[in-house]
Amino acid sequence: MAAALLGASGAAHAQAAAPATAPADDPTGLAEARETAQGRIVLAYLDALNARDLPAVRGLLAADFDMPRRWRECPVQESDADCFIRYLNDRTVSLDGTAALQKIRVEWHIVRINIALSNRSTAEEGVARLLLTDEFLVEDGKIASFIRTPRTEDLETRRYFQNRWEER
Repeated sequence: MAAALLGASGAAHAQAAAPATAPADDPTGLAEARETAQGRIVLAYLDALNARDLPAVRGLLAADFDMPRRWRECPVQESDADCFIRYLNDRTVSLDGTAALQKIRVEWHIVRINIALSNRSTAEEGVARLLLTDEFLVEDGKIASFIRTPRTEDLETRRYFQNRWEER
């Protein structure tokens, strides 16, 4: 899937991609992200996640995918890629979740997306959506690493995660 997404010149384009900034007429950065191989890979991830197509997400991950902040529900012997898929299934897909893109920034091989995530779990707690920043390292046409950070400057997001942290 990644090869089809990138086309024949994808690898060369990925090596030559310049840092992207969002011009005033494209505050989300979407148009510019579509011009980079790394941006297209992350947008394909987001499309697959929202389509609840976890095999497509798995196909975008590198063989040595790294998830530095492993989800605590994953068994130690499980690979980071399998843990990531389990995390996405349990926290988004199985809860009818959607991730709405708010902003995307491509800086060489690093792609950061700000998303508004909503699912049944957040709704049951009276939280309309969580604001999150997902950071991806994209190398050789694959997602090599993923880190998620709650945007705690948002009061709803802070309250939701504060309740989770206090429960631990």
